Amino acid sequence: MVIEGTIRDVDIVTREVLVLVKAAAGADLQSAESAAGDILDLDVPVICPVFVNGERVKLRLLQPLDQVVVDFRKEGARGIALFIEVRPQADRLRLADKASVMV
Repeated sequence: MVIEGTIRDVDIVTREVLVLVKAAAGADLQSAESAAGDILDLDVPVICPVFVNGERVKLRLLQPLDQVVVDFRKEGARGIALFIEVRPQADRLRLADKASVMV
């Protein structure tokens, strides 16, 4: 399942990330178990790729308030991250500019 959201907390010792869910992406929207506004608790395995600005980075570079796209699978009440990508700041600014033009 793929979701978009905002990082709330990163624990690099236990490799856990809390994400405030904004939306499920694509076909996952209809079958989403995590609705907008939910906090998703993710375990991040060592093999999970983490990208910031298109570069693979270590988990410790993620920060609260980063806007992310996360691919994960559910395992019980928790999620297991398969892929995490921080959206570039420039993309967020462009989206904000488009939104202000539409108003």
